Amino acid sequence: MNAIPAASVSKEDLERIRMADPNAAAEMERIGQLLLRGKESEDDLLRLVELLIKSGELTKAELILLANSTNGDRLHALHRELFKAAEDNYKASLKIFSDQLGVVLSFVRSPRIYSEIYKCESINCNSELSYYVQFTYMPESGIVADLYQEDQGNPGNISTAFRYKGSLWVKDDLLPRRGRRS
Repeated sequence: MNAIPAASVSKEDLERIRMADPNAAAEMERIGQLLLRGKESEDDLLRLVELLIKSGELTKAELILLANSTNGDRLHALHRELFKAAEDNYKASLKIFSDQLGVVLSFVRSPRIYSEIYKCESINCNSELSYYVQFTYMPESGIVADLYQEDQGNPGNISTAFRYKGSLWVKDDLLPRRGRRS
């Protein structure tokens, strides 16, 4: 499993939770220590998600699930149960991207659930260039797509960023460029 600082509970939130439920806060701290050492189990993560949801921390619970789920495991199943609309929206966005941009997407790999890399081939032109697109869903920012060109067999710099808005992909010049893909 992965340590997940981005999904950690702030001291302020933990104090608020401690006021409402001291046992829940203590259990979160215990599991947090396991996370920092990489010693947590799937059951620990499921318990942490349960405690976060009970404490009103839905986004943090979802981040824990996203960062630690493997396609088809219990954490992924729980994410599907709790956040079904996210998965449905993600799947629809890939089809809409393909239709809207006139490309065929060929799956390459998935760094985590709801983050997938596809080879992107134009339907309309016969190009020698290899383009790739990485789709990523995050609860705070929605679904983004980074389009980049292969550079001598290695992922190149992002050439265009898109954001999924409603049922349409739009270029997003406001997204921070994340540099080279791995």
